[in-house]
Amino acid sequence: YKRHGIKFAIPYYCHKDVRTLTYAAKLNTFAYKFEGVKHNGIDDCLHQINYCQDAYHKIHGIEV
Repeated sequence: YKRHGIKFAIPYYCHKDVRTLTYAAKLNTFAYKFEGVKHNGIDDCLHQINYCQDAYHKIHGIEV
């Protein structure tokens, strides 16, 4: 895009990653208590792992 002077058409918040999984599972990620230091890579990752596991289980009908 930069090389050809074209503005990237998709805003950063439209990229789906963890958000795709939680959206598909209709999971409220704000209900999960954050432990650790916010914006610390490892702590952020561990926080996402917690709700991603729940989202995966919910989608696949797995009781935990």
